[in-house]
Amino acid sequence: MGERDPDGVARGAWVVVRGATSGALAGAGVVVGDGIVLTCAHVVNAALDRVRFAAEEPSDADLAGLTLTLPAHGTGAETYRPTMLSWTPARPSARPGRWEGDLALLRLPEGAPRPTPVRFADAAMGRTAWVWYASGDGRTAVDVLVQKPLGPWLLLDPGSSEVPVRHGYSGSPLWDSASGTAVGLMVSVEPEVRRYYALAPAVVREALAAAGLAAAGPRDPRQEWLHRQAAEALAALPEERFRRGAHQLAWSLGLPGPPARPEDAADAALAHPRGLPALRDAFTEPAARPAAGSRAIPRPSWPRWWPGPARCGCSARRTTPGWQACSPPYRCRNCWRRHAPPSRICRCIRSGCRTPRRCLTAWRTVRPSRA
Repeated sequence: MGERDPDGVARGAWVVVRGATSGALAGAGVVVGDGIVLTCAHVVNAALDRVRFAAEEPSDADLAGLTLTLPAHGTGAETYRPTMLSWTPARPSARPGRWEGDLALLRLPEGAPRPTPVRFADAAMGRTAWVWYASGDGRTAVDVLVQKPLGPWLLLDPGSSEVPVRHGYSGSPLWDSASGTAVGLMVSVEPEVRRYYALAPAVVREALAAAGLAAAGPRDPRQEWLHRQAAEALAALPEERFRRGAHQLAWSLGLPGPPARPEDAADAALAHPRGLPALRDAFTEPAARPAAGSRAIPRPSWPRWWPGPARCGCSARRTTPGWQACSPPYRCRNCWRRHAPPSRICRCIRSGCRTPRRCLTAWRTVRPSRA
């Protein structure tokens, strides 16, 4: 059995970005999700012959002038026309660094290969990483040293290679062969002084989460289990039910569009802080309320000293069973009236209660004091 290829995942997920008309290389990209390609916004602009830092999001008609190639799959010459999933143009930076943003997420069409996506991990300062030219040719590999963070970027210095990083390396993952993860995305070079820059992995994770994709970081076993269980449960739903739930999930989480597949919905749920509750609410039917007089819900056991819900004189007693309207802590759910038995006396330091209410200190129901 041969040794594991430390760069195999990066090569398998490599994407070449070209202009459809000229066929010229504009930059690189990398697969970060199921059919999702991450690259720089200025790479897309270059492929479309636009101004490098144009802020306007390309339309579907514009993207007809751009092709993607996955050299590690098929013959390596098949081209694919993507659609735009998320667009974050470059903009002046208020923090250290030359600019912020400069990310684009593209979706591969149906029928395109689905390689294993790369995972993004935090970079270790002083560690060696590798980048490649847009073509992905192994002979173009250049080693760089991760020096320190610089705002949303990572500051890189040349390694031992005599080959410099130049224009055309943008969009390449900053690859850590030791861990088998990407620790950044190449974005800029200063060829005069041989200083390079990459987008930090935290910026990439934020962009993926904003687009409803799982955070690009190594999942722990619990996350993998949750993702698998959620995807399997959603795949078992009828198509129309999944479509309605996907629209509700997109609305709840502020996604740019509804997830197209069960795996996408599971990714969106794991990427958002409130993702799992939103997933539950979107894909489960609301529980039916019990009919009036129904005993479907067990009656609470009242304390012997408690006179019971009949003390509530609000209109709720005429429409719902009394035991549904009032329950411990003895506040009527409909009229918000508290009911305290006359025998209860507050013995805490807040003994000057004027009305029947719950004591804020002792957390017990009290009656009006005589003082």
